[in-house]
Amino acid sequence: MDRKDGYSESRQISVLLTGKTPGDRWADTDRQWDWYDLRGVVEHAIERCALLEPQFVSYDLNGYVQRTGVRIRIADDEVGEMGQVTPALCSEFDLTYPVFFARLDLAALTAHRRSLQKLTPLPRYPAVERDLALVVPESVPAGTVEDIVRKTGGALLERIVLFDVYRGQGLREGEKSLGFTMEFRASDRTLTDQEVDELVRCVVSATEKSVGARVRT
Repeated sequence: MDRKDGYSESRQISVLLTGKTPGDRWADTDRQWDWYDLRGVVEHAIERCALLEPQFVSYDLNGYVQRTGVRIRIADDEVGEMGQVTPALCSEFDLTYPVFFARLDLAALTAHRRSLQKLTPLPRYPAVERDLALVVPESVPAGTVEDIVRKTGGALLERIVLFDVYRGQGLREGEKSLGFTMEFRASDRTLTDQEVDELVRCVVSATEKSVGARVRT
């Protein structure tokens, strides 16, 4: 970090998301970028840098950030922040869609780089994909449900993506539906449909017991 004339300068990575995204699957329809897309971008960037697992800590932001923002930490060090820009500031620049931002401090990130990155070969066996929509109380964070799914899926759950958050017709007041895409893969064989179906049943059971989730039909 350089200090010139009393000012501190540091190298930063900045991310801004606004407008519509076509989604990452052929069946997806255009939708607006949202908070979960931003978190996915940040997590992917940190993962690609071979860094330690980040933590996302909520805190109250003032000024240009709407409601609660998130500090991004690795170990006990703050490496960035993320949030949503206030509608008032967006209107000053004639922005009609919500704007989400993230800031990452390069120096802070590289300080936590792993000393050795283990390279793994490309997978030999195909992944099996399943979509699952879970209805949970509004008070339950999507991240909490995702953590339960990851833990239950174990080593065979290679990837999980939150692709939909729904509130409205068909749900009771105070409920929301979280749509997840899960990809399962084994390193030594092709998983059977029966194996994957059993994993999904375990995920449903675990979320039901932990947060009172039910499958949206």
